[in-house]
Amino acid sequence: MLLALQAEKFLSCNVERTLNNKPKHTHTNLVIKSVIKRHYSDNLLPESELQMSGQMADPEGMILFAGHDPGAVNHTRPVMELAEASGASVRFAAMRPALGEPPFAGRSAAEGILDDAEAAAEASGIHLALCVCGLSTNRAELELVAAAKDRSLPVALVIDFAPGHRLSGVSAIPDLAFATNPLAAAAVEAEGLQCFVAGSAYLEQLSNDAAPPAMDAPAVRSEYKLAADAVLVPLFLAPDDMVPDAPTATVACLTHVAEAFATLKGEAELALVIRPHPRWELPTRDAVRQAVPRLAVPAVLDESPSAIDNKSLYKASYATLTLGSTVSVESMAYGTRSAFVQIGWDPSKIEAIMYTLPVPRLTSCEALLGFLAESLTLKRSGETDCCGPFDVEGCCGAAHRTWERLKGLCPSGATAAVAVAKEYVARSNAHDLDGCARMMTEDVEAYGAQGLDAVRAIMADFYSAHSGLHYACSGFRALSSAKERTADAARFVFLRTWTQVDGQSFKRKGVETLYFRDGLVVRIEVALLPEFSPEMSLDS
Repeated sequence: MLLALQAEKFLSCNVERTLNNKPKHTHTNLVIKSVIKRHYSDNLLPESELQMSGQMADPEGMILFAGHDPGAVNHTRPVMELAEASGASVRFAAMRPALGEPPFAGRSAAEGILDDAEAAAEASGIHLALCVCGLSTNRAELELVAAAKDRSLPVALVIDFAPGHRLSGVSAIPDLAFATNPLAAAAVEAEGLQCFVAGSAYLEQLSNDAAPPAMDAPAVRSEYKLAADAVLVPLFLAPDDMVPDAPTATVACLTHVAEAFATLKGEAELALVIRPHPRWELPTRDAVRQAVPRLAVPAVLDESPSAIDNKSLYKASYATLTLGSTVSVESMAYGTRSAFVQIGWDPSKIEAIMYTLPVPRLTSCEALLGFLAESLTLKRSGETDCCGPFDVEGCCGAAHRTWERLKGLCPSGATAAVAVAKEYVARSNAHDLDGCARMMTEDVEAYGAQGLDAVRAIMADFYSAHSGLHYACSGFRALSSAKERTADAARFVFLRTWTQVDGQSFKRKGVETLYFRDGLVVRIEVALLPEFSPEMSLDS
């Protein structure tokens, strides 16, 4: 009787959903209508047109994909897999290191990731052409964006749902951002970024996933040591940076959920499984550990979720609960209803990101009880399509749309530009000044001189004053003009070594850029890096 009453209340109550929960950003609302019209008319191509849109040349270099949190990784990986299947050279960097993995020696994570990617590209005889990042709630990828822009590397940002706080105060602007829907694109463009609506390649991937789960429902219950008839409902908790006063607020929300389970205990053998977030800080983890034994119902705190994959857990559950996560979207895509629990804590930060998602918001204990009761009723009736207004139709072709736009960020002729730069370095190291001169235009500007004869003369004087001059170079990349996307320059990092007349060896590090016209060097720019003193010995 209680179960039917709670379900009836839930069906009739006004559960807050996506657009009703949207933050009231005036600057976003002003542009929202035009953005929706433009993006849907220009970007969401029907499948018939998608077959004709792949005219962009495949990139010539390696593409680096990176992400920190699972959501950021999940929304970039399907595009990477399509790029690799199309013949592109790709590399993936997980910005959240594995347990016990040492940090990059003397380098930031971003610099280490880029250095390793450049080394891998050069080992394959190509160059690093593009960096594609997700966007986690801790904004870890923005450091990589800045480092890539410092190296004049084109950067794309794949944003899952609305940006929220994640783009506030961004100084290094990516060349292009991808959004999953027009509402999110409006918020991205309000931050000053060029944005393209591609849909969610991740949801597209999930909607096409017909493979059975790795574990069936009885195996999942057995792994958790639950009764065979247990009604499994997992609660996925949120990272600390999204929950104000995370230790206290997380426990408060968890307590409300457990009390709702206790209220329905006479109707079913409800089993609460708690899944921590991988970025929990120690105070939150300790607070939850201490709270679990005191909850109104027995609960399983699953601190090693790798034992049971998410898909198997979704399929084995009657419903899933989150504090506001892409996990809810995954669960619904696999046919298991889900909701955001917004009781006992302030969800405003998460809502600024998730407001575009059609996931029920449970903002009261009554709504939580109703949702659980309705889930039981629907499951027992054999109802399978019970996810509400969840539509992945707009995601069809998302990976293809994203990949086509990414190819446009890679400059054509990049391999040739890098090859010319490497040839110039080889001739410089051979002290072949005539060979270097043949690679230049008559009006070349370089090393503080103008004109071919003057440049050759200053090079000759420099080589005479620096015995054994040699350039060890790395990080070659092509640069393109802002409008044409055609490679018209190449840049690389050098370590210049030489020996003075007294026999002492020295080194100097810097960045050199060669600009081309009709395949010849028309200008050379050199920037010496201050951390390397011209008086620094090789042995120092």
